[in-house]
Amino acid sequence: MSEASPISEILFKILDALPIEVAALNRQGDIIYVNPAWRAFACANGAPGDFLGVNYFHICRQAQWSEPFAANVADAIERALVGEGTSTPLLYPCPDEHRMRWFRMDVVPVQWMEEVAALVLHQEVGLDNTELQSQIARFPTQEKGASEHRFNSAQWLHMALEAIKAGLWEWDIQTGKVFWSPESYKLFGMPQSAKNLSYDVWWGSIHPEDRQAVDEAVRRAVEECRDLVDLEFRIVLPDGTVRWMKDRGKMILDETGQPVRMIGIQMDITEQKEVAVSLEEERILLRTVIDALPLALYVKDRQARKILTNSTDLLFLGVNDPAEVLGKTDLELFNDVCGYTCYLEDLEVLRTGQPVIQREAEMVNSRGEHRHILLSKTPLRNRNQEIIGLVGVTKDITERKRLETQLCEAQKMESLGAIAATVAHDFYNLLTPIIGLSEMLFAEAPPSSRQRKYLEQILSASYKARNLLKQMQTFSRLQEADVRKVDLVNIVAEACDIHRSTLPSHITLHVHLELASATLHADPTQLHQAIMNLLVNAQQAIGENAGEITVIVGCETAQSAYRQPHAYVKVIDTGQGMDAATRKRIFEPFFTTKRGSGSGLGLAIVQRVVRSLGGSIEVESEPGKGATFTVILPVMEICTLLPT
Repeated sequence: MSEASPISEILFKILDALPIEVAALNRQGDIIYVNPAWRAFACANGAPGDFLGVNYFHICRQAQWSEPFAANVADAIERALVGEGTSTPLLYPCPDEHRMRWFRMDVVPVQWMEEVAALVLHQEVGLDNTELQSQIARFPTQEKGASEHRFNSAQWLHMALEAIKAGLWEWDIQTGKVFWSPESYKLFGMPQSAKNLSYDVWWGSIHPEDRQAVDEAVRRAVEECRDLVDLEFRIVLPDGTVRWMKDRGKMILDETGQPVRMIGIQMDITEQKEVAVSLEEERILLRTVIDALPLALYVKDRQARKILTNSTDLLFLGVNDPAEVLGKTDLELFNDVCGYTCYLEDLEVLRTGQPVIQREAEMVNSRGEHRHILLSKTPLRNRNQEIIGLVGVTKDITERKRLETQLCEAQKMESLGAIAATVAHDFYNLLTPIIGLSEMLFAEAPPSSRQRKYLEQILSASYKARNLLKQMQTFSRLQEADVRKVDLVNIVAEACDIHRSTLPSHITLHVHLELASATLHADPTQLHQAIMNLLVNAQQAIGENAGEITVIVGCETAQSAYRQPHAYVKVIDTGQGMDAATRKRIFEPFFTTKRGSGSGLGLAIVQRVVRSLGGSIEVESEPGKGATFTVILPVMEICTLLPT
């Protein structure tokens, strides 16, 4: 290659700065020059690093990756070099490890250097990019005849710049003068007749919010004698339109190493920025939707480590910061059997690709809460259908399980109620003649006879059986209640007065009425029996030991305008107390802790009465510390002013 002229030196610097791949071929098809973009592309696709002297026709005709496209490219370039071809761009495929990519190749014969017969411009396009395909059809020819498809260097350069929406610039650092190609004038919305272009004019076109950052970047490049790389900023066109630009500049140094000029290319990247903003908005929308889901959603990588989580998942796990979860496996998050099982399950999904659909499990989160969960996991695949992770959804079904347990308990209570009603009715029919005849025999028996003593025992047992049957009837027939307006305070006070008279001397009853009245709709007999059952239960819990029973009637202090007022009745005893297992079963029918006494229906009846009134009953107790039963009932009206 002959010694380059100053014009050629500028052209080579421009070629080096272009973002598209450019190669120079001689008439035999040997590569005599490639720019950095071409070298980077070829190296990324496995081509050798030294391209000079390599025959491009031979490479194309031996290529296996895109037959017959590559061979057609070689034939078209060869025809163009001898003036037999056309300037229509050539499209051909080139696969990489992920997908099939399509490229456009433009062959531009040039005249400014004898050793060079053609320049090849190479860039990736989509098949739907009609703008790039139709651009070549508008290229002007230089002359007629055999050379009508031959262009000078300025023409092909303008064509390339217009195709990629870019313009060239040159900045004389010492004088501040700026040279723009025609495309740069278009990018900035200025007429080509504009005079006295300078750095200050260019800087004045930049958006006010970006000027300082751009000026600092340019000054830094000059001070450090280095190129300007991918400087992005906004410009304001004369009509007020805002566009995004990207600048790349090549620094030119003099013999002493001082910067004298900078040559570069500026590209309009507004569309790319708009796409990026749109993608970011979609990402934010997707993130918002993910966090708004009432389900715990997460994504894990090939090592079963969480790489994405949502707000519900964090709440479910009992943590606030995603950093406490991301990068960890279930084995690290749940150091128990559930964590180990879920971790092995994750590995199996990643290994086999078989999903897990709605598997129930139990776990304990970081707050120590026992939760019932429903798991679903499915493999996450890339475009080649390779498993790269998994997506999981966890639903907290603890409340559903609790409701199912309540429903099961209610159904069991209904069944027991039906059985109790039948048994009570039939046994009552059998018991009636036994009691009647026994009473007649008892009345006729001599006072000190053995017969009378036996009849006393028969009648005592029969009376107890009759009382038990009455409780069973009460338990099974709450729907037949005689509902009316009653005063809870009066019923509690009356029940306490009656029970006080039957208490043994070692038990003391204290009554604290914090309300004057509390009106509600209820069956007074059933409500009275419920209070009496609580008092009897407290007495039995104390047993033969000295103790106290305290009854408190009050109302909840936290009231809302949208909530019905509630009153409560607390029955507190100093008895033996209960452990957790006993507390869990005390409301079951026929369950009792009193060996040899008690039917096990007292507290079951209390619970049924309270629930029939729309209330609830709570119990607090520990072994050796007594028990507190709290009945909470919705009431119509509360009067807290006690009479003086």
